[in-house]
Amino acid sequence: MKIGIASRVSPDLLNASDQIKGITGVAGFPLISHIVNGLVSKGHEVSIYTLSDQVKAPTTIKDKYITLCLGRSHKRGYRNFFSRERKDLVELMRENPVDIMNAQWSYEYAWAALDSGIPSVITIRDHPWTIFKYYKDPFRFIRLLMGMYVHKRSKNLIANSQYLKNLFPKNIQNKIEVISNFYQPFLEGYYDSQNQKEDYIITVANGFSERKNIKSGLQAFQMVRKRHPQLKYLILGAAMDKGEVAHKYSLENGLEKNVEFLGFKPFDEVISYIAKAKILLHPSREESFGNTMLEALVVGTCVVAGKDSGNVPFLLQHGRFGELCDVSAPEDMANTISELLDNPIRQQNLIEQGHDYAKKNYAKEAFFNKLIGYYTSILEKETV
Repeated sequence: MKIGIASRVSPDLLNASDQIKGITGVAGFPLISHIVNGLVSKGHEVSIYTLSDQVKAPTTIKDKYITLCLGRSHKRGYRNFFSRERKDLVELMRENPVDIMNAQWSYEYAWAALDSGIPSVITIRDHPWTIFKYYKDPFRFIRLLMGMYVHKRSKNLIANSQYLKNLFPKNIQNKIEVISNFYQPFLEGYYDSQNQKEDYIITVANGFSERKNIKSGLQAFQMVRKRHPQLKYLILGAAMDKGEVAHKYSLENGLEKNVEFLGFKPFDEVISYIAKAKILLHPSREESFGNTMLEALVVGTCVVAGKDSGNVPFLLQHGRFGELCDVSAPEDMANTISELLDNPIRQQNLIEQGHDYAKKNYAKEAFFNKLIGYYTSILEKETV
């Protein structure tokens, strides 16, 4: 089967030629690269349609099993609903056709896929209204309108969690197949059942926003530090480096003690940090799925996260495989973290049971069987 993936992607993680792996200017997203690699490993050819701010004209790079198609990304392209980006993407899709197109998210990539005329399925990875609630700006308003248009127009949709599906009205829900995210098998190599951890907790987040709620995490950690003065707090992700917004906030509010701001790191480094941490603190107020928490379960690190944070309580099975708390209350977060640090038996149970639960429910093989089966069913309907 020839499969198209229209999305942000991390070229360096693709199992492809150095020419493709070295492409820059693309907004990365590791999970999409892992999906592409998985499809190729199943014997399928994959064409990726993405955007780069480093190309001056639509560009195609062909490898043995992967074709990378690059459209032009423009600053503030949202002001005209990404019309120029969509034009490039549609041109590339028609010049490099596939049997079925799977666009990720509900915006410019999805709109272009629908315009291409190729049988398409859209994977929803957020809820536009919920995102707009946290980011009330022109960019998110335009994306809200785009998402509504795409959902109405699409015949085939995938949601990465039942929680996300339930946020939509019934007429949209009726078009949604739930296919949860998966973890990479190599993560199991980081698992240490003996719980040999270093003296730090960790947060991984992209962006310093009310939704990601790093402010409350910093406040909670300083409370925890009073009971565990040797403990460190490592913060990784976009806007989390020294001199960036999270670091500046900590300095301005006296919340920097024992905190290390490490910023953006390659995926394997992030996983190594998570695996050695005593706790992954995930203060986010809302998640459509929660990849970082799943990865923590696989590598054997305890999770503390929000009891009302979207898919979080469903992923952690309402506290069976991670500690849940009120992430809007730093005191509650701090108490939950401290109690877990003081209870090694509870930590060990969470590590062992969470690891087994993740392996049983979020394995790569099950994901691809379901995804490819759904592609096949769509193509069968198209030929009727």
